[in-house]
Amino acid sequence: MEEMIKTFLRCSIKSDFNGFNFEEFFDEFMPILHEVLTRHGLTTFEDYMQWMQDMGDYSDADLEKYTLETDYVYYGPQQVREAIMKGQFEACKKVFHSTFSDLEELHKKLMRYSTELPLKDKIILFDECIHAQHCNGSVLDNLNESIDDIKEEIDQEYAEGRLS
Repeated sequence: MEEMIKTFLRCSIKSDFNGFNFEEFFDEFMPILHEVLTRHGLTTFEDYMQWMQDMGDYSDADLEKYTLETDYVYYGPQQVREAIMKGQFEACKKVFHSTFSDLEELHKKLMRYSTELPLKDKIILFDECIHAQHCNGSVLDNLNESIDDIKEEIDQEYAEGRLS
């Protein structure tokens, strides 16, 4: 991801995007953004439940003490898990909606992304992705450098005449 950002910035300085693969970047960025929104309860409840289960939260043994079984009612570990997750999901939505509304909007744009977009629109969409990381700081958790540091590095390359 970091190398793609650097390549984009180099292309931007040269005003030549022939060497940049927008589709590869958006294909890689989209699931990362989706995961960020999911863990903050801003996609579907099903996505949130799956993410929580993938994280290993709430094993059946942990939930056994909350189960209920009578002749008429069965409230097992799965029902307890769903009730807890539903409460967490609703709480997350309330807490994070305003904080991440810009990411939700970006997610919608990426969902509608088409390879047929004009170059100008692809550049703007890429810039929005980078802006989301720059402002929010929690989309691309695996970056070794901040966006500012990456930009500074590319600007230094340009100043030293190392961009060809």
